[in-house]
Amino acid sequence: MNTLDDDLRFEQACDWLLRLREESTSSASSELVMEWLEWCREDPANGRAFERAREIWMLTDGIESAAAPAAAMPAAPPDRACAEASVGWRKKSSRWLALAAAAAVAAIALMAAPEWRRLYFTPASAEIYATEAGQSRVVRLPDGSTVALAGGSRLLTALDGRSRALLLDRGQAYFEVARDPSRPFVVTAGGMRVTAVGTAFDVRTSNSGMVVSVAEGIVDIDDPAGADPHSAVTARLPERITLRAQAGQKVALNRSEPPQVTPIDPATAASWQDGRLIFIREPLSAVLDSITRHTGRRLVIADPAVGELRYTGTVFQSQLQDWLRGLPTVFQVRVEDHADEVVIASATGNP
Repeated sequence: MNTLDDDLRFEQACDWLLRLREESTSSASSELVMEWLEWCREDPANGRAFERAREIWMLTDGIESAAAPAAAMPAAPPDRACAEASVGWRKKSSRWLALAAAAAVAAIALMAAPEWRRLYFTPASAEIYATEAGQSRVVRLPDGSTVALAGGSRLLTALDGRSRALLLDRGQAYFEVARDPSRPFVVTAGGMRVTAVGTAFDVRTSNSGMVVSVAEGIVDIDDPAGADPHSAVTARLPERITLRAQAGQKVALNRSEPPQVTPIDPATAASWQDGRLIFIREPLSAVLDSITRHTGRRLVIADPAVGELRYTGTVFQSQLQDWLRGLPTVFQVRVEDHADEVVIASATGNP
């Protein structure tokens, strides 16, 4: 590869740092993270270029030095990797200087978001697991923990000798955590962080928030630094709140009301694996979203007010059609069964 290619690759790495910084401080979806991981894996040189961009930041004395003129940058980087990263950079225009400074700014910003840090800074150890709607899979992690992923779910993991960080980007997952007090098991989902050491719990995300059900042990649920203040969950919580849930408790966090803690049979935390979807006073929109992921059958809310109706009960995946037929007896809705989707609308125009 020639020098020009190296320079262009390094510029791409700096651009990725800029874009990741914007991602870490906004409510955008994590599609960008997926794209970045794929870019790192396309060619080992991409990952090395990203590391070099970060090392530019490491050569500075902080964000102020990073934004300083070129003369303020060290004249002789301490190692070969940094030297290679600097060769083309010093010869380029002020845009290159801006990119190098942006690398520092981005690195500082990313370090302020703990739930993403392990993914951003350890691309080599990050793994992505995903399922399509109507499918499920069980994943055994390197630390001995197991994760059961429900349909329509996506999980990112970054496990190393110091930490176990996971991001449930969407969907639902049941975690059986291998005990390791020196490495807390941290799952970020829906703008919140769930921390455990050795326990079993379920996390379900939806368009209205998230639900955590504990089968064994104890978990702490908190709002991590850097969480999106406009997310469905954190908008309802006092700053830096921490909730503790133990076996036999379900915690529901959503945008419409304060956190709700209800007692459950611990055995039902993973009932979805047996085809039983259990809901306790949840918005109908969240119920239908969950059913769609688990069964692959597309269920659509036609009227926003219908989606706010609260549902308590059990949906058996094998008897979905019976449940849909019975829905108008519970709520004033009509069910329209089309070839490619099922539409639930108000039967009166004012549910």
